[in-house]
Amino acid sequence: MSKKIKYTLYGSSKHICMFSYEIYLKHLSEYYEKVGDPKKADVIFVTYVQNIQDNFKRFFNYQLGSNAKIVILSEEPVWDLSWSQAIKLEGNKQIVSNIRNTKKVEVERINFINTDVFSYNKIPFFLTTQRAYTDNYLTYIDKLENADLADIVRKKSYDVTGVFSRRTKDYINEYYVGDNIDKKCLNTFRGLLCDNLKEESSLKCDFFGLNNSEYKGLTDITIYDSTEFHKVKLDWCIDNAKFLFAFENTMLRTYVTEKIFDAVASASVPIFCQFPDEKYEFHGINIYDHITDDFKTTYNSVLCELEKADVVDLVRYNLEILKSIYKDGHNQVQAEIKSTVLRLNDEVTKLL
Repeated sequence: MSKKIKYTLYGSSKHICMFSYEIYLKHLSEYYEKVGDPKKADVIFVTYVQNIQDNFKRFFNYQLGSNAKIVILSEEPVWDLSWSQAIKLEGNKQIVSNIRNTKKVEVERINFINTDVFSYNKIPFFLTTQRAYTDNYLTYIDKLENADLADIVRKKSYDVTGVFSRRTKDYINEYYVGDNIDKKCLNTFRGLLCDNLKEESSLKCDFFGLNNSEYKGLTDITIYDSTEFHKVKLDWCIDNAKFLFAFENTMLRTYVTEKIFDAVASASVPIFCQFPDEKYEFHGINIYDHITDDFKTTYNSVLCELEKADVVDLVRYNLEILKSIYKDGHNQVQAEIKSTVLRLNDEVTKLL
């Protein structure tokens, strides 16, 4: 067996990294060894460039005297698209510097945009990071197997709803769906669509989470801080959501989190925005199919789809797809993890 790669993790966001996920550590330990001293490391992994820039002096001193490669291993495309201006090109080198540009560090990047590390076969990367996702989906698949789906749909409280954080800073809100890789953030469009549905349609709509409404036990705290946040959300959605907003904050191929899977598992129809050739085959309202340069035209097209959709048929179809994806349960997840780690190791090895 080849020598293990020694690494350290740096920054306040290091918990958002496969090296911090218990479910990944067994596979990673075949290739990597964690060390405490950066001078002994081959790689310093940072998950977010702001963790370097926010206190450049601290990071500069941390890595001083080390020959380790500094690798920004990012699982959050919105970070890479919105804050990547902190990384400057000098020749063929990627540089992060202090404000006065008197001290610099060279970095490498591994993310959804420039590698295939986070690609997947059946189950997207995000859903492999915690065992709870698979446990909850298998529970709901079993719960809905012989359920009266028409009755479940009929009793739901809202025609359209969603659970998401409404972002307010302009530089993470830019909306564009096209070929420009720098403009694929969906926060503004998502907010516009939910506001128009609430104010102008006859559908019963409301939206929950940070900077949205609060409803009984479904608050920003219970959704985002509870140790059982995923089950809390699914339980709420199965009772309340006919159509569920399942937008990612960023539109990129292979970047898929729990959102569209949560809609399907809670017997809701997803409203999402993704390229048509994404690997999963769920049906719903794909905003990508309705995009025009004029928001109002797009909105009216989406509203028409909402009004004519056969919710029960879509729910039934999507549940069959979800069952096929998770038919091997945790074994499929472990296979995805193993493949991801191999792809990561290939990328890191190229950099050393």
